[in-house]
Amino acid sequence: MKEIYRYKKWLPTVIIGTKILLLVLLIYVLYHQITGRQHINELWGMLQQHLQWENAWLLLLTIALMLVNWGIETLKWQQLLRPLETIPFYRAFKAILCGISLSLFTPNRIGEFGGRVLLLQKASKLQGIALTLLGSMSQLMVNCSIGLIGFALFGIYYATFSPQLVLILTSLIAGVLIGVFWLYYRLHYIPQVAKYLPFFERFKQYVDLLSQFPKSTLSFILLLSMLRYAVYTLQYILLIQFFGVETNWLTAVIMITGIFFIQTIVPSIAIVELGIRGNVALFFWTFVGANTLSILSATFVLWLINLVLPALLGMLVLLSLQLLGKEPILNEIDLNKEKTKVLTKPLSVVESR
Repeated sequence: MKEIYRYKKWLPTVIIGTKILLLVLLIYVLYHQITGRQHINELWGMLQQHLQWENAWLLLLTIALMLVNWGIETLKWQQLLRPLETIPFYRAFKAILCGISLSLFTPNRIGEFGGRVLLLQKASKLQGIALTLLGSMSQLMVNCSIGLIGFALFGIYYATFSPQLVLILTSLIAGVLIGVFWLYYRLHYIPQVAKYLPFFERFKQYVDLLSQFPKSTLSFILLLSMLRYAVYTLQYILLIQFFGVETNWLTAVIMITGIFFIQTIVPSIAIVELGIRGNVALFFWTFVGANTLSILSATFVLWLINLVLPALLGMLVLLSLQLLGKEPILNEIDLNKEKTKVLTKPLSVVESR
């Protein structure tokens, strides 16, 4: 590890340069994503047309629910961290924002893992990444489970897919989800199976950490994930109402959950996925005759509110972070060094709170 510290004097310059590069890259890509959209002038015109006193509350409520959405994710992050360290809500919220910023540049938002752990003080970075993975797993399970129901209903009642095809696809995906739920509540089996892998010893302490969560805590994490899902479903409903899409709530929920299902299973990079989101939304909503421009506008504004705005705030947090003085992650997995001790409180105490 001595080679790493030889370049310590260059770290301030490298870190500052990286921060500035990320900020410039974020602004550049966002600018081209927004200005390069087809019908961008019509979309802005649609927003101005509907931004009137009588329905402006729909847009304001959607923005407020963005804070609720990421606030719930912050509570989930706090709950996951409790065995390792107690982190104040405002600091946990800043970690969430950092994760959003970095996730925009990575496939399926995996950069979120690295962004969150930057604000950890006691827990090791790899422990934080392991816990972020567990939280993402719970959200993925909820998104796919509810989305699968919506997609199946859409296929039967709106797209008129073959009932046999719907049954086969639903059964296959449902079987996978049942297996994932089973594994989620039996994480203690993972070390027993993974110990046969040659590289397992390096990450044993982090895998063991996940396996120590009681079922009550795992169920609470799932509940928070379901609340998040309900919040951004409500945001979508509010926006389609804001842009004048006339439909009943049941149809809206079926369409939205189906859309979220496809967005979840299709690999993408968040900052350039706006086109994918728009095409997926149009595919579903055209079956009920919704106005194309209204659907694209709702999709565009939801992307701005739930991802772009938090990402910009997160970038401000990243610019203000002091990243020096932290122990490099490489030390945590260097087998020639003393192994990092897992700072784990008894989970029975956590559960009893």
